Amino acid sequence: MDVSPDIRLLTEEDAALFNAFCDKATEDDLDAASVELDHWLVAGAFENGELVSAASMYPWDDAKLADTGVLTLPHARGKGYASRLFRGISHFAIERGGFEPQYRCQLDNLPSVALAKTCGLVEFGRWDVILSR
Repeated sequence: MDVSPDIRLLTEEDAALFNAFCDKATEDDLDAASVELDHWLVAGAFENGELVSAASMYPWDDAKLADTGVLTLPHARGKGYASRLFRGISHFAIERGGFEPQYRCQLDNLPSVALAKTCGLVEFGRWDVILSR
């Protein structure tokens, strides 16, 4: 994936790097993004050698949809890493796997909603989760 010199695919060999990235993120951010190194496709964006943004995709059931999560560390937000990363991983999924990217986010997460708009995505549905008490 040649998007830019600071973005590349991640593999199991990047486990220590990915774990260090996760250690810098909040638990809430990790849960909301659902970015995992063992997903079907994983990529990262680097700033001065540090992994500052990660995206992962996994196939959605039997459909040709790939659910995508993106997480950027707070100090690297607003620099365009997430949008370049999403575009790059999406291109790879379409070209190599025939998957259509699907991006989900919390509607109250305004930076995440803005990322979707920046990448040219449009809302096609909402998912309500009912929690039992």
